[in-house]
Amino acid sequence: MPHPSHFYIKYVIARELSANPPLTADAISLTFQYIGLPGVNEHEFDRTRQSMVFPTNFTFTNPRHQLTVDFMKSERIYSIWQTTDNESRVLKELMEHLRARDRIDVLLMGRVPSEEVAKWVNKQFNMNPAYTARMIDTYKHYFWNTDLLGINDWNTLLYGDPRADAMLAAYSCGPEQAFYRAGGNPVPEDPEFPLREYYRQAYYILEAQRYKSDSGQSIANRSRLAADLKAFYEMLYGRERGELDRMRKFKEFIMVKHPALYKTWEDLEGTHSGDGTDRKETKPKGDEDGSAN
Repeated sequence: MPHPSHFYIKYVIARELSANPPLTADAISLTFQYIGLPGVNEHEFDRTRQSMVFPTNFTFTNPRHQLTVDFMKSERIYSIWQTTDNESRVLKELMEHLRARDRIDVLLMGRVPSEEVAKWVNKQFNMNPAYTARMIDTYKHYFWNTDLLGINDWNTLLYGDPRADAMLAAYSCGPEQAFYRAGGNPVPEDPEFPLREYYRQAYYILEAQRYKSDSGQSIANRSRLAADLKAFYEMLYGRERGELDRMRKFKEFIMVKHPALYKTWEDLEGTHSGDGTDRKETKPKGDEDGSAN
């Protein structure tokens, strides 16, 4: 199973190539446990190590050895080998801020762009100096690479992790769910969206009940779902609600496209009964000539 810190594991393997005793999966796992990352199983460690074909005279400590430079670039671990300020801040600041990393991990699982992750985390934790999108990109590449694992891999890797539900929900549902699970307060642009979403889900769950045995529990579930569907249908599509919504949307359209006509409509509104007949002003009896007896 791939590991979200796959490229950092490659870097450590290259760094410890000549170590005595040799580097092991257990040794990396102990380090990862200290910095709050999942452990590495032996099979994944061996597979990664065997995939790395080191050049002749590989010299980790010599940044001017061209074969070593080319190798580190080809393995996509050059930037953490020859660090800039960006990588240094990730290693010295971000990796030590476990609370911020917990939120970052969830947001990355939800495919939130790095710019938005940095902006949200900076505001949430009053970061000074602020994290940059480049730092988030670096952290993702080396430590929490969500592009390398599928849903089954994440299910296995996160087993027993208290963040598992939040992580998997963000992975499956996307950015808004990720912000919600990270502790944000995203509000749907359309206030009726949650109602329509529940209505849709209830329908498909009820449809699936057709293929289950007619047990007492199954029948009770169908009844509950049918009642929910009826209630949500009336909220969303009830006759009076539907007419009011259609009228409101039409008026909004007229207001934008034909403001003069909308003004005329406003002046006329109230002169119709709503049932197709005109609503005429009534005068006191005997006042036809404009005077009262």
